Amino acid sequence: MNATRSVARNTFWSAVEVVSTFVLAIAATVVVARFFGPQRLGYYSYLLWLTSITGTLGSVGLVGTCRKYMGE
Repeated sequence: MNATRSVARNTFWSAVEVVSTFVLAIAATVVVARFFGPQRLGYYSYLLWLTSITGTLGSVGLVGTCRKYMGE
């Protein structure tokens, strides 16, 4: 199998994954919004945002530390 075909196949499957993740996230958001209602959805969204930011900051610190020590 040549490299062009392999890259095209991997790009296709990556696109399928991104699109399916987006569609399922939208569907899950609609279900959660209908179940929680506007008041509780606000709290849920805030906690989701806070968790996302914490995870992002934690992963940046780990990557930066690894890069620093592996570079030495």
